[in-house]
Amino acid sequence: MTDQPMDHPEVEYRAYTREDEEQILDLLRVAMKQEAFPDLAGFWRWKHYDNPFGESPGMVAIGDGKVVGLRVFLRWEWRVGPTTFRAVRAVDTATHPEWKRHGIFEHMTTAMIERLTADGVDFIFNTPNQYSMPGYLKMGWTLVGRLPLRIRPQRPTRLAKVAAQRSGLGGATAILETVDNSAVLDVLRQDEVRHLVDRAGHAAAQRQDRNVFETAKTQAYLEWRYGQNRWYAYKAAFRMKGDSGALVICRTSRRGALDELLVTDVVALPDARSRRLAARLTRQLAKETGADYVAASGMAETLGLADCYIPVGQKGPNMTVRPLKDGLVPDTRSFASWGASFGDLELF
Repeated sequence: MTDQPMDHPEVEYRAYTREDEEQILDLLRVAMKQEAFPDLAGFWRWKHYDNPFGESPGMVAIGDGKVVGLRVFLRWEWRVGPTTFRAVRAVDTATHPEWKRHGIFEHMTTAMIERLTADGVDFIFNTPNQYSMPGYLKMGWTLVGRLPLRIRPQRPTRLAKVAAQRSGLGGATAILETVDNSAVLDVLRQDEVRHLVDRAGHAAAQRQDRNVFETAKTQAYLEWRYGQNRWYAYKAAFRMKGDSGALVICRTSRRGALDELLVTDVVALPDARSRRLAARLTRQLAKETGADYVAASGMAETLGLADCYIPVGQKGPNMTVRPLKDGLVPDTRSFASWGASFGDLELF
């Protein structure tokens, strides 16, 4: 990423407002080639206005009276035991093709770092691709690592056949349409599930033996993240057994020649029976969806799914961080400090 200025046109920088939405969407369609993205306006509002962690802070660059640059950060909250950390995720970044190489990206990023620091945000995190990674590292981000992957074959013969053909897992097939996750929302709004989420959150806040960052999985977060999400198809199942209980949320996708069930989140009470319930629920969802295999994060403690899962290496998204405060504990720049799930780091 080389966004160095070639000349110095008149550019105004300011915080974005909701009144900028139409021009912002026009910029995303042009700069990010999102013309075919289904209900882009709805996606923008869900992501940046409805987020229970708060409305997204951001900045626009104005050139010739129109929005030609955009830098927006998604608010997020991570917990380590009883401590909550305020974070933001670097998400929507765009510069109009006619305004490239004017230093717009670097100017907005620097200005937003200053603003977020003054606002008391603890750190920035994101999952850059191979093209944007060098720019972030140049501006002070640290590469934490890549989320490890485990898989559990559901149809071993089919997996072996695909492997023999050397077709591999391949990339996920993009389906450009909105989806209906109302069934997930119905699950999340059941009284038993609400009670489970509250108990699991309280238990997580009391733990002293797990010194890693985990998303603050509140009822509001889960409903927003999965039930009100109309752009990724999710499945949810829960089970209570005495004082134990678990909620599992998965996403279905077509990856190469195979049907994948990706475990995006697990909310479980901190006992062995709850972890076994989570594993059973995952197998249940795999059977219902006809998946060829189940994929889960290598963070086995977080998901409670270590049994029968085969490690296949660092196949998840790359994660980078930019601390905005000195001396954060645990250290955000260490991979050992993270208990992230795929649901935390899915591309937004």
